[in-house]
Amino acid sequence: MNTPTKTPNISPVTRRTFLKTGAIATAGIASLSFAARSQTNKNSKLRIFQIGVGAKNGGIGGMQRGGLKGHASVEWAGFCDVDRREIEAIKQEFPNAWTTMDYREAFADRVGDFDAVIVDAPDHHHAPMMVTALKHNKHVYGQKPLVHQLDELRMIRDALKARPSLVTQMGNQRACNRGRMVAVEILRKNQLGRPVEAHVWTGGVGRGHYFADPWQKYTEAQPVPEHWLSASETCR
Repeated sequence: MNTPTKTPNISPVTRRTFLKTGAIATAGIASLSFAARSQTNKNSKLRIFQIGVGAKNGGIGGMQRGGLKGHASVEWAGFCDVDRREIEAIKQEFPNAWTTMDYREAFADRVGDFDAVIVDAPDHHHAPMMVTALKHNKHVYGQKPLVHQLDELRMIRDALKARPSLVTQMGNQRACNRGRMVAVEILRKNQLGRPVEAHVWTGGVGRGHYFADPWQKYTEAQPVPEHWLSASETCR
């Protein structure tokens, strides 16, 4: 039997080159190093790496952890956030977990330390993070919207095809409310007959509703806060 040779670590994916090199990234899923392919979970727990923690100011990251709080089979391995204040807060909550301000470093240096990834980062970075996680053979829970561009959706589709054994899910919290789930079952069982028309509407945050208006002007540019990872660091 031939002994597998160890291949170099895969370079992290950057937002700047993501769309240009997407075909290479998804094709590279099947060419992980032997060390990455042979990693095992020795404590029988699902070790989670969360990107976007929302520890200090709540938000979706805190909600995700709350849903898994106390689960006997869950272990929080590491956290990532570009906000130094969030990192300091999550260290207080999970002193045994490691932290980073650049998610790419986790895949480059700690890929054997976690089994699954929760993506709670801002919307425009969902696709690069999820494709990177799939590329490194990690289960993924990604928040909505899944992508911002059609090409990103194609990349995720190809990545999923290359990793059929992975468990993946997109966050749709409101679709999991009891009333909505019952409504879906009513439609699936054809209890109301064939749907022929649907009406969809949205509100505006300025009027006290959760959903944003369909269109709004961009806000004025603001300097990067001192407690955030700088643009030069994130685009390297």
